[in-house]
Amino acid sequence: MGRAILMILCSVLFALTPINHHGKMEIHASQEWDAFTVQFKYLVSDDKYELAERMLNNRLPQMEQYVETLTREQRQMWQTLVMPLTTGSTEDFKRDSERFITFMEAVTDDDPAVFTEQALSEL
Repeated sequence: MGRAILMILCSVLFALTPINHHGKMEIHASQEWDAFTVQFKYLVSDDKYELAERMLNNRLPQMEQYVETLTREQRQMWQTLVMPLTTGSTEDFKRDSERFITFMEAVTDDDPAVFTEQALSEL
């Protein structure tokens, strides 16, 4: 009888562990994009555009995979914002990077609608 209870307890614990692990992966992915956005923002504000562009180009394949999980409208907006950053000059990069930062902050926020309302109220 004791072995049966132990087996049931172990199977329940093993069944619940992957669910908890999956939840941690979701949080980790969100934190990863938040860290990227903050670092990119600091590089742009410090006028280190070459480093920011290199960082963007290094993360571009991962970003493209992430963008596939977004809605069609968000994917179109991402294409509109990222393409000038990868092909433009330094002056274009300065101008376009601020819009890209705002987009990334909105997309990675827990509630993009609230973030958008706050950003609009600041204007």
